[in-house]
Amino acid sequence: MEKVCPLCNSLTNIEITCPNCGKVMEDSGRVQEFRDSYAPEDELEYENGDCRHVFQCINCHELKNIGIKSVFI
Repeated sequence: MEKVCPLCNSLTNIEITCPNCGKVMEDSGRVQEFRDSYAPEDELEYENGDCRHVFQCINCHELKNIGIKSVFI
């Protein structure tokens, strides 16, 4: 069995509401991808078993860092 992020592997969708304006936020990818354009080639970084994703509001551009629980496949 392998531990994977369900969001990175398109196994699920998640809807996050912006705490600032209440609109839906979009997944902007893993935190490490958001920080560094070469990061998709790096090994996944997990924090307490979570894959960290950045969500950005399509309305006010608010950013939110969310931990996505990994699953075994």
